[in-house]
Amino acid sequence: MLRAYWRQRAEHVASASACIQRMQKVLTEMNVQLANVISDISGLTGLTIIQAILDGERDRYKLADLAHARIQATREEIARSLEGNWRKELLFIILQQELNLYQIYQQQIAECDTALAAHLQSLDDKAEPGSKLPAAKAGKKAGGNAPTRF
Repeated sequence: MLRAYWRQRAEHVASASACIQRMQKVLTEMNVQLANVISDISGLTGLTIIQAILDGERDRYKLADLAHARIQATREEIARSLEGNWRKELLFIILQQELNLYQIYQQQIAECDTALAAHLQSLDDKAEPGSKLPAAKAGKKAGGNAPTRF
């Protein structure tokens, strides 16, 4: 059962990653070079700027102001990367649709995490009193898609 949950979760992570790649491709097609100043467009700043673009904001300085304080690029560098040709068909067909899919996959990943946590808890409840489940291996940093609830 645990293996089935993990496989399903891995499929959702791969699908979400493909959505991000397609969003990046569309941004590049529109000559919006956001990835040059933000290392991960699926992070807080990237998704906030993408959502603002989809909501109709075209002023590159207003979009640049949405960047989180931890972004190392200057406001001017971010604004320069947001000079693009806003093609209506690409904004809707690809960017909006892919963002919606990405958000659905993130929700499904969270649901898998909940199911995994519940299953692991049931295993812990069945364990002998005082015994513990094996701990995760140390030394490797968890990635951005690592489960957060357990």
